[in-house]
Amino acid sequence: HIETAQQKMFSRQFAKTVESLTAGIQQYQPPIPPKAPLYAALHTQRAQAHLRLKQYKETLKDCALVLYAQEDHVPAWLVRIQAHHGLRDHETALDEARDVSSKFPQDVRLRKAHEHADFCVRRERRPDYYALLGCSSIASEMEIKKAYKVKALELHPDRLPPGSTGERTRE
Repeated sequence: HIETAQQKMFSRQFAKTVESLTAGIQQYQPPIPPKAPLYAALHTQRAQAHLRLKQYKETLKDCALVLYAQEDHVPAWLVRIQAHHGLRDHETALDEARDVSSKFPQDVRLRKAHEHADFCVRRERRPDYYALLGCSSIASEMEIKKAYKVKALELHPDRLPPGSTGERTRE
């Protein structure tokens, strides 16, 4: 099942990868001990497949299973951070990346994940000027100028009713 799952993952058949890994996990009797490296590898690979299918909650569940038993399994941490990004929860991704990268300062992958999470948080806090103007981010220069003129006319002090000058311009 493991080799089949790897082939399916390589050929971008992620749903079949999840099925194959689930069957592989269930085939072992007695069940694989949580501290075993095989347990971590199977669940992390299944979490990666869930991540590619944008099933972020399932990804977090598989990562939690691995990290509960093996807190030092870096690939599971990386997949977990990516799942938080997929959920647009960049603050949590940054917090986890910061914590894990402080535990494993020599790991380059964790350092890059921390930098990416920090960038995403800063990007999220920036104002979206395109949205303020009401145009798309791929608008041409002429479209942006036109949207600016429309917005300037809309917020011009001479056109606003008395007493509402401060409210509209703060938006």
